[in-house]
Amino acid sequence: TELEALPTGAFARRQQAAKLAAAGGGGADTEAAVDLALAWLAAHQLPDGGWSFDLGQAPECRGMCTHSPRGPRKEDRSGATAMALLPFLGRGFTHREGPYKKEVEAGIGFLVNATLKGNGKAYGTGGNQYSQGLATITLAECYGMTKDKRLSAPAQAALNYIMQAQDPNGGGWRYSARQPGD
Repeated sequence: TELEALPTGAFARRQQAAKLAAAGGGGADTEAAVDLALAWLAAHQLPDGGWSFDLGQAPECRGMCTHSPRGPRKEDRSGATAMALLPFLGRGFTHREGPYKKEVEAGIGFLVNATLKGNGKAYGTGGNQYSQGLATITLAECYGMTKDKRLSAPAQAALNYIMQAQDPNGGGWRYSARQPGD
């Protein structure tokens, strides 16, 4: 079958996104929807390279977007940035390949800076261990896709923070470091 002919390895398969979408019933319309979503994400990137759940912060938005979250979660810039970057990576676009190289480079730079500033802790105000997981996955995915040596140490530091944040008694994780898991 067509799917059996795809290259092996998680990152190699990403380069076959259109073929997989077609095999699953997708077509030009689904590819166009993904392209529109990536363009929307790129337009909502902030000047510092990150994203925000508070859509009103995006200069390109000019107040047109609504439904931003309320409370401290809207301040979770690392979580928002990781969630914005993952679709680019999922499409096979990195800071080295694809039409959004500049945007991905700036977003990855935002996460790298946050991780280095936090000695492995990737999140700040409004963030939590879930944000840490998202940022770590994003850094590791980008490193795995590109083998960019600049990402190796930050990705490892973010992973080390997760390991250090594990509940020493029960072995789980929760919102804060070393908190009993749920």
